[in-house]
Amino acid sequence: MNTLSRCFLNQIISVAFGLFCSVVLAVDITDAVLSDQSSNCEDYVNTYSADVSDLQNNNDYSMAVTISSNGAKCTLSSNGIPNHNFNETGNFASAVAANQRAFSIPVNPSPANTVTPLAQSQWDAVLLNGVVLDLLSAGCYNPTAQNADNNGNTAIGCSVADGWLLDPLGAEYTFGADEHNAHTQPDGTYHYHGDPVALWRSDILIPTTIASPVIGFAADGYPIYGPYFLDADTSTVRRALSSFVQKTGSRPGPDNNDPGGSYDGTYIDDYQYIENGGDLDQCNGMVVNGQYGYYVTESYPWVLNCFIGTVDSSFSKNGGGGGGGFPRNDRDGDGLRNLLDNCPDDANSGQSDLDGNGEGDACDADIDGDGYLNDVDAFPIASEEWLDSDGDGQGDNSDNCPLVANAEQVDSDNDSIGDECTTNIPVMSPMAIFALASLLIGFGVRRMYLS
Repeated sequence: MNTLSRCFLNQIISVAFGLFCSVVLAVDITDAVLSDQSSNCEDYVNTYSADVSDLQNNNDYSMAVTISSNGAKCTLSSNGIPNHNFNETGNFASAVAANQRAFSIPVNPSPANTVTPLAQSQWDAVLLNGVVLDLLSAGCYNPTAQNADNNGNTAIGCSVADGWLLDPLGAEYTFGADEHNAHTQPDGTYHYHGDPVALWRSDILIPTTIASPVIGFAADGYPIYGPYFLDADTSTVRRALSSFVQKTGSRPGPDNNDPGGSYDGTYIDDYQYIENGGDLDQCNGMVVNGQYGYYVTESYPWVLNCFIGTVDSSFSKNGGGGGGGFPRNDRDGDGLRNLLDNCPDDANSGQSDLDGNGEGDACDADIDGDGYLNDVDAFPIASEEWLDSDGDGQGDNSDNCPLVANAEQVDSDNDSIGDECTTNIPVMSPMAIFALASLLIGFGVRRMYLS
């Protein structure tokens, strides 16, 4: 056998051995309830498989997950199919489809200088069964939208900046989520919006005597645990409590900006964070036995609310972990094709463009076009103003005391200089000046006559 033949044979054997290993050595985790509490992603290095079904549509799927490590980072590659049956109770807008993605997870994550908020442009986490966590919806209160429902809510086209963002697990708007708090995006990506129940408990077992396992890793690399932890103060295992509480009373409105009605959990703005109000911090995490992690909770924010570490770019929906869950011709999912969208990467269904420069307000660094970027412009949507030197809410260009706070703009003598900074003596009217002059002249003439 010549050298070329031997090389070709070796390649065939190598490929065959690789295929054999990937098929035979894959760990079947169909309907597996996780139990490992290790926060180190390297402890999960392996190849996993599962065979599951869409229960409503009677379609079968195969899950495929591979976790590897280079010593500094783990890579979790997945086709996005869960390891459990799904859609027994859901109302999915799109059929589930396999979408291959890969995510990088640091072996030793570290906290950043500041927390990072959740963003619609990134996946929030990937769980050990390869399914992504995507907590924010693209729905909000927008009664003027063409697709708004009777309550003024729309299911797509909203950004976090729009306000009154719908909570996917809220009181009124469930987005067709199934029994695992999951549904699909337009490209068929199955994703969780909250507690992935099947990963830490079975249908007949709710473990309340042992701490919950690690069920996945957030985009900053920190582990995500189920809801139970060992409380060192009481030596008991109990549920972790969120520090977010539902507001009481009524929302402002109803009008075009605010929905009105009682705070009931429909919107994420229905909640507020109370420091030390529960076990968990503002990101829905805490330190247990020296290890920081996020915890599943029974109430908002359900899994996590922000990141304490640095988010890895592989979790980006556009150019990161593979696809954004939106059609290629509508990258931001706002219902407008990229070529016609004045912000193709930022949801902006209303296409607002205050300065008329062709760049939508949602992605315009200078919304009012006055030459001052939004983050340094005291009045980012007022082109005639950009500075407020005295901080009184009045722009310098129209402030009658630009260096002295004078919110009421009082100007008693109408000289365009506010009372707070005027140095003028009150001015007499012309009539008063004439009368005074006449009096003084008369007084002088009288003295001359008498003398």
